[in-house]
Amino acid sequence: MKKFNINNTVKVKLSITGAKVINMKNSEYNKFFEDKGIKDIKKLKEDYEAGDIYENQLWVIMNEFGPGFLVGGQAPFINNEIYFNDKNLKDVEE
Repeated sequence: MKKFNINNTVKVKLSITGAKVINMKNSEYNKFFEDKGIKDIKKLKEDYEAGDIYENQLWVIMNEFGPGFLVGGQAPFINNEIYFNDKNLKDVEE
């Protein structure tokens, strides 16, 4: 058996739905900081397209896309796949 810490980063290949979701969320974050007059923060990317790779901590991806995972819904990731780095998978005894 293997274990994986949800603070580790993973990658997903965005579907058109996933790209729309992350672009919308990033646009909202950017607008929030702009409205608060915070100028010294790097703007988040707002132009993801289907097929683009998105990387973040697993818990962040679960939070960002979780509400969109519905039976019969449009998957935010191509083939519903999440890519893990093997170095982050740790062996454990059962």
